[in-house]
Order: sequence, then C-alpha cells, then structure tokens
Amino acid sequence: MQKKLLLIIGSGLSGLSAGTYAQKAGYNSIVFDKHFHPGGCVSFWKRKDFLIDGGIFMLMGCKPELRSYQVFKDLGVGDSNLYIPMKEFGTFIDEMTGEKFTIGSDLNTLEKNLKKIAPEDTAIIEEIVRVIKDIKGKDTASIGMSLPPELNKGINKLKMLWEARPMIKHMNKRYLQSMEKFTENVKSESLKSLLNGIFGPKAPTLFVLKLVAIMASGHMSFIKNGCQTFISKITDNYKSLGGEIRCKQRVTKILVDDNKALGVQLANGTTVKGDYVVSASDSENTIYNLLEGKYTSPDIEYIHKQWKPEESYMLATYGINQDLNNEHTINMLNLKQPINYGDKQITSFLFRIMNYGDFAPKGKSVIQARFNINWDYWNKLDKDKESYLKEKKRFANEVLERLNSHYPGIKEKVEMTDVSTPCTIQRFTLNKYGSASGWGTTPECLAKKRNRTLPGLKNFYMAGQWAFAGGVLPTIYSGKHVIDLINHNY
Repeated sequence: MQKKLLLIIGSGLSGLSAGTYAQKAGYNSIVFDKHFHPGGCVSFWKRKDFLIDGGIFMLMGCKPELRSYQVFKDLGVGDSNLYIPMKEFGTFIDEMTGEKFTIGSDLNTLEKNLKKIAPEDTAIIEEIVRVIKDIKGKDTASIGMSLPPELNKGINKLKMLWEARPMIKHMNKRYLQSMEKFTENVKSESLKSLLNGIFGPKAPTLFVLKLVAIMASGHMSFIKNGCQTFISKITDNYKSLGGEIRCKQRVTKILVDDNKALGVQLANGTTVKGDYVVSASDSENTIYNLLEGKYTSPDIEYIHKQWKPEESYMLATYGINQDLNNEHTINMLNLKQPINYGDKQITSFLFRIMNYGDFAPKGKSVIQARFNINWDYWNKLDKDKESYLKEKKRFANEVLERLNSHYPGIKEKVEMTDVSTPCTIQRFTLNKYGSASGWGTTPECLAKKRNRTLPGLKNFYMAGQWAFAGGVLPTIYSGKHVIDLINHNY
C-alpha cells in the first residue's frame, strides 16, 4: 500500500516537527521553504569569523526528567550535551538609579534584591516571590501541550488538569491579566521596568512568573552553539527518517478540489500533489493568500482583524576582539537616555554576551542587543535603500555607545557589526509585520482555543506560532498535534 504524502509549507520548528512525526507515523513528507536553508525564525548566519544567532534566546523543557523531553528526543535533539543549564535569568542594569543585580535561582536573594531597589513595593514583591516559589520545582513547561485542542476532551482533559494542578490556584483574574496591568500600582519605576521587560508588558503575569520559576527549577537552558547546531540536528534527524526538504521553493497557492486540499503550487509555476497539506507559516498569508480567503469563520476574521502580532525586533550584533567569557550572559539595560527613532523611543533593551558556545574565535566575543521596534517605521525606510542602510548604521553606532559605557573600550575593538530589522525577518519568512513570534503573547491569545483546521476544508492543517502561541516548546508541539489529528481522523 502506497504511503500517504504530506506537503508542509515552512521549514521552521513546527514544519520540521510535523515532518518528523509524519515520518515516524509511517507517512511520507516534503517540507517546502522559500529560504536557502531550513530553520525559519530559528536563524543564524556568519559574518567574518563570527556566528550570529538570530533565533532562540533560551529553551525550556529539554531536561530528561520532564514530560516534554520526549519531543526533543523525537526530533533528534535529546542529547544533554547540546544544552547548558541557565543558572540565572539575567542581570538587570538600571542607568537611572545605578542599581544592578542578577535574577538567579535563589529566590530569597531575589526577594532581598528587589526590596533593595523598591522598598516601597515590599508587599507586591513578597507576593510575586511567593507565587514563583509555589511553581518552582514543578513540571510546568509543557502544561496543556500534550494534545491538540480538538482531542483534549474527556479523560484527556482530566489528565491535562492534573498536569496543571501546580498552577490552578493562581489561575485567577489577578495573575491572568497582563504584566502591564498588574504593575499599574507598582510605585518603583525600576521594578516596573524590570517586570515588564522580562517577557514584554502584554504577557500574562502568571506566564512571566512561571518562566522565572522554570529557570529557578533548573529547567531552562541555553543551546550550546545556538540555533545552527540545534536546527542542523533536527534537519539531519528528519532526513534520516526519509523526509525531504526543498529550499528556495516558495509556495504561492494551496491547490483545492471539492473542498479538499490536494497539493501546492510553487513560485515557478510547478505543482506538487499530495494527500495532506500542512501550513507551518504565517496564518494570514496562508488563509487569505494561499487559500484566497475561502475558508474562514467569524472567529478567524476576528483574530486577524483584532489581534496584533508579537512586536518585531531588531538585532544589533558586534564581534569584539576581547574575551568576555566571565560576564553575565543575558542582561536587561534600563536606559537613562532613550534611543530615539521617528516619533518613538527605546527606553530599555536586552543584550546577551554569547559566551556559551563557539560564536567567536578564541579570545574574542559576540555581543548582541535586541529591542522591540516599530514595523511601520522600518517598512517605510525599506523603500529607500540608502535611508534604510543609513539608519541601520546610526542604530548600530548608538547602541554600541550605550554598551561601551558598561564595557569600557569595546567600541575600539569591534571587528564586525551586523544589524537585522523586522524587514529582514519578513523577507525570509513572509511573517506579518516581520514578527518572529506569531500573535502577541497576550492573556486572550494564550487562553483562546484555536483549532488546527479551517472550516469546510478537508485534509488541511495548521501548525506553528500562529496556531499555538507561547514560544519554542508550543511551536514544536504544534507540529506533533497535526499528526495526532491526522491519525485520529484517518
């Protein structure tokens, strides 16, 4: 009997996950991507002798004792040597007050440090630390991810609720509101900036506190050597199972007959027929372009009209002729003087010193600043190449000046500078507004059940951050969910 064929659009984590689980379930699969190498937003590139990591900052759930470990093992990245445990969430540097402290796994020390910078907010600090301590040590990284929502019923739903029991008592209005709303009554601007900077002001408070608890539990890691090693091993594993990847082949249309997806059309005009089509790419492009808006619902219309993608970001990366191996890896800088662009300002940004892998030659280092940025500003500039490049250079110089004030002398030791903008992400992934993270991580987005199918369309499924929000782990699980549904419906 001939194996059924899945055609998968997008070679990011969800597409490769769907392909891997398809091969393991006895299907054939082909993954298509417009880029020249697989990975999607899990990106990387070389500049001179330096490796630039454009994707995953940190990874949770890859420890063998956790439920989610099995998916990493299935994807070929279960080897513990690939990861370096995070011993701290990051260092907070406040130029306004001169305060500097590290968010580490010792929660009593964290509480003490927070009270030092914000004694007027003692009550809320004790509340926050109490919630983190309640969650710490529990297996919470993959709660609610085991099955797609369509199958999460009956006994399966009871199992999910059992998994969620460490979190249930905190699933109330106070902790499910955005961090921005939660911190409205925080008196200290430093504390407010810190809490809103951990995962953005729109993220649910409980989601943010859970991340700190996961780190404090030792369940969060860096990927040694970054995205290049991670995605290469996933790709090699997928190919070893018989999967096929076709890069530089952009899908421009999903072929449908009698309301059944049966193939794809490529940019060069050729068509490829299959038994199932899976879109692991931007949902707006998929639904309204590839499928011409023929398969929607009021709910789908609402999402695409009312929800906003996660705000995109810029990366300013520097190759430095200086060893920074003893410095803190992840840092959040609260600026005394904002960085201006257009009519907007950047008041803080994250930066990481890539001292946990082979990102630079021996004795040298890579520093990368990352800050949320407005899509419209850069999209408009992108129409004029000269203006676009000039503004990238200005940003690179200004950010370097800020970093130099904390690491004196590095600006004279720069050997490589690279700047990517939201337009860079959009060019390579087609993601709406250059967003690398799908829909914004808001309380509504995380809480809303979204099916992996479209109404009235057979043999079609969706995966990825546009279908299942929350970061890397949900993205990987979403690919598995597609195969769970196919096997259930077959």
